[in-house]
Amino acid sequence: MEQQRVLDLKDLSSLSLECPECNSQLVLDMSKEETRLFRTCPSCNASWPTKNNEAEVIRQFINLYRAVRNIKSPRITFRTPWPMEEAPKSQEPPEAPKGQ
Repeated sequence: MEQQRVLDLKDLSSLSLECPECNSQLVLDMSKEETRLFRTCPSCNASWPTKNNEAEVIRQFINLYRAVRNIKSPRITFRTPWPMEEAPKSQEPPEAPKGQ
């Protein structure tokens, strides 16, 4: 039997955007009323989102998330396999130094 973990929408606190050029990440607080999206990467100034409508799609996703998380009935959740599958190498946290 596969174990699953249930995530409530209120468990999601932020949205992370990763620059395709320098791999730096911009973390957006999903609980704030105003979320500023950037036209360029704050670290390397690369243009992003890269396609014309991507910024609007991200903005719509954030607004939809805010609206849906307040629905009381039916309760909306996400299910994910547990333990979760391994993340790609670029997303794994750095290993702790040995001996600690």
